[in-house]
Amino acid sequence: NDCTDHRGPFVAGEIVLVSDWETLEVWRETAPGTYTNDLDTIVAESLGYSNMEAAMPYVWDGVGYYNGKRESYCAANDCTDHRGPFVAGEIVLVSDWETLEVWRETAPGTYTNDLDTIVAESLGYSNMEAAMPYVWDGVGYYNGKRESYCAANDCTDHR
Repeated sequence: NDCTDHRGPFVAGEIVLVSDWETLEVWRETAPGTYTNDLDTIVAESLGYSNMEAAMPYVWDGVGYYNGKRESYCAANDCTDHRGPFVAGEIVLVSDWETLEVWRETAPGTYTNDLDTIVAESLGYSNMEAAMPYVWDGVGYYNGKRESYCAANDCTDHR
C-alpha cells in the first residue's frame, strides 16, 4: 500500500494525535470510525494494554536539577528500566513523577499523591512550561518567518 500520506511509525513518548486513530483504522483495515467514533473507549483499552501512557499538558523546561538527581541516583543504581534524562521541550508524563520520586529517593507518593502542588512548584521554578493540546503540522510558513528573522537577529534563546 502507498503510505506516503500517513504519519510515520508511532514513537514511544510522542504525543498521540486524533488522526493517529484514523490512520490505525487504515493500517488495521477496519471500517472508518471503528476507533474515532468512540475515542474514550479506545483510549481506555490502549491504556489498559499499556499501548499508551498518560501525559500532562506540560513540557519540561529547566531540567538540570532533575537530571542531576537522575545522574546521582543512576551512578549507584540500575536505571535501565527508567526513562532517560528529561529533555527540554519533551512532554511531561505522569510516570515521570514516579521516576523522580525514585531518583530523589523520596517516599512513593511524595509527588504523585499531589500532582497539582508539584506542577505548580515546577512551573514556579521554570522546570516546566504549559503546553497546548496540539502539535505542529504544516510549518513551512512559520519556519520561513523564523529563518528570515533569525538571519538578522540573535535567536539563541528561542526554541
